[in-house]
Amino acid sequence: MRVFLDTNIVLDVLLNRPTLAADSEAVILRCEAVGAEMFISWHGLATAYYLLKRGRTEREALAEVDKILAWARVAATSDASARRGSTRARRSRWSRRSRCNSELATQASHLAFRP
Repeated sequence: MRVFLDTNIVLDVLLNRPTLAADSEAVILRCEAVGAEMFISWHGLATAYYLLKRGRTEREALAEVDKILAWARVAATSDASARRGSTRARRSRWSRRSRCNSELATQASHLAFRP
C-alpha cells in the first residue's frame, strides 16, 4: 500500500501540536505497522525544514529532515502531472474549492501512487 501524507500530518508530529499530534502520530504508526510506503510532497519537506529551523540550529533542522526521509519518500512530480490534474479540475462544473481539492487529489494520485 502507498500513502500520501498531508504536510500537516507530518508537522503535527514534528511540532508536537496540541490535540493533533497523537492522532497524526497514530496515522504514521499505522502506516508503518501495515508496511505502507509513505510519501510526502517536496514542498511539505521544505515547509517542515523552514518551521523546524525557527527553533533549532540549521544542523538540528537538517537532522530532523533526515529522520523524515528515513521513513517517508518525497513523491516524484513533473509539469505533466500537474497539468493533468489542472486540466481535469478545469473541465469540472464543481465549485472553485471543489475543483481545487479535485486537482490536488488528482495530482497526488499521479505523484504518489504510480507503480
